[in-house]
Amino acid sequence: TLSALHAQIIPLPVAAAIVIGADLGTTSTVLLGSFQGAVSKQRVAMAQVLFNLSVDITAFIFIVPTLKLITGIMGFTDPLYTLVMFHSLFNLAGVIFFIPFIKPLSRFLETRIKEDISDIRQFISEVPANVTDAALEAMKLESRRLLQMTTHYNLYSLKISKEEILETTSVVTLEQTVSDTDQKNEYENIKRLEGEIVQYAIEVQSFNLNPEEAKQIESLLSAVRHAVYSAKSIKDIRADLNLFFAMDNKEILIRFERLKQNVSDIYSTAIGLIDKHHDFAYFSEELEELQSKLKLFHHEFLHEIYQNRRDEISEVELSTLMNVNRELRESCEAVLKGILLAWHQYD
Repeated sequence: TLSALHAQIIPLPVAAAIVIGADLGTTSTVLLGSFQGAVSKQRVAMAQVLFNLSVDITAFIFIVPTLKLITGIMGFTDPLYTLVMFHSLFNLAGVIFFIPFIKPLSRFLETRIKEDISDIRQFISEVPANVTDAALEAMKLESRRLLQMTTHYNLYSLKISKEEILETTSVVTLEQTVSDTDQKNEYENIKRLEGEIVQYAIEVQSFNLNPEEAKQIESLLSAVRHAVYSAKSIKDIRADLNLFFAMDNKEILIRFERLKQNVSDIYSTAIGLIDKHHDFAYFSEELEELQSKLKLFHHEFLHEIYQNRRDEISEVELSTLMNVNRELRESCEAVLKGILLAWHQYD
């Protein structure tokens, strides 16, 4: 535009109008970049559109008075400097005008552009936090759902099939636990749901709760935390698991299958306990026994490796195998604690 103005192809008012149009046109780049982006990215893009649209419309209406101000009162005579000053001046005026309205604009954008969490929250989104009894029930159901997502993620990561779990558990619970989901985002979904539950719990706790209700929220949050710990332990060894799945070392595969079978047995028994709805004392005792079996298997597995080390297993493979054993144990222990707190504590 400056070049066209310098060559006297266009007059100053036309150049000013072109600059306004170019300024508004830059918003298209940000909008295109925000279509598949995070919600915060979309809000920033919309903020820029609103800012530029408002400022540019105002600048277009006042093109002639503004140019007279710059050339007459401010004393600019060179058309090029006048155009640069015009562009800078209306943007500066827009910034000064918008500064007092930043917070209201932010609230407006947060209200209009909301994060789609329909696939994450299922129960707590339907119940107001001030309806205490219903809110606690919703938290319990959502916490259990998070544990089901964790169970699914863990079993999928280990490539443990439905058939292996179906031997000791009902079809209904298994379908809730091992539903078809996008595994690439499953761990992120687990963390997101944890954040939503924690935020909801904070809202519920802002109202008057009796000691029993406060204790229930504390237990449910602990169950949620254990579920996320369990998923994280599996996430941390996904690379090791993929390495074992692709390996053809028979000695390694035999031991890895033993680890998988142990996890399958633990989950099958735990889910079977949920289905049968035992009283809490029996339920707690059985889960503690599972934790003891888990620890015993862990130590026996290590002892066997130390005592029967084969030359076919390298030092790196041995270290990886022991690391997977430890993480699987911690993951199972965490999910068992979560199940104990989320299912039968208050049934």
